[in-house]
Amino acid sequence: MLVIYINEQKLEIEPGSNLQQAVELYINQNQSVKLGNIALVINQNIIPSSFWQSRRCQNQDSIEIFTAVAGG
Repeated sequence: MLVIYINEQKLEIEPGSNLQQAVELYINQNQSVKLGNIALVINQNIIPSSFWQSRRCQNQDSIEIFTAVAGG
């Protein structure tokens, strides 16, 4: 198993998992986050959504999920 951190929460994932899979697993465990309208930062680098499926997670990756907030 690989250990990664999403929003500072430890998460164990299968080796070879991609970013999309890791984030979906996190979201399934944390219903307060929705997959739409989020941005991801891994180890302080913004990862465009077009790379989420091709980017493989590495042990000890630190992922931050940012949610767009609209206001008036």
